Amino acid sequence: MSKRRELSEEQQKIAKFEKVLRGYQTWQAAVEDHNIDTIRVGDEEYCFYDILDGIKTLPPRQRQAFDLIVIEGKKEVQAAREMGFQRWSTPVQQYKNIAVKKLWNFQQQQARLRRVTDEAS
Repeated sequence: MSKRRELSEEQQKIAKFEKVLRGYQTWQAAVEDHNIDTIRVGDEEYCFYDILDGIKTLPPRQRQAFDLIVIEGKKEVQAAREMGFQRWSTPVQQYKNIAVKKLWNFQQQQARLRRVTDEAS
């Protein structure tokens, strides 16, 4: 039996956030068709446009890995080949993980700014 290490609360939230991101194309259609630009999952609220802005800030390789794996739903091995990695997919997995963490931090910052702005008005 293998032991799985416990995820911290933040890691659990980031994992849930990644699941939300994997529904990006469906969410994009909801924005276009029904103007639904915010999703609430538990106690977290995510804004589609914050995520779009965050994606624009990613370095090229992180963005490419994120697009291929999260948005397009490709397997890490397939994404690695498309990105020019022949032997291992680990670098691509790391690019994707870093991208998701950066997007999580970006959207958290945007949510804090929105709360401050709402409280000030």
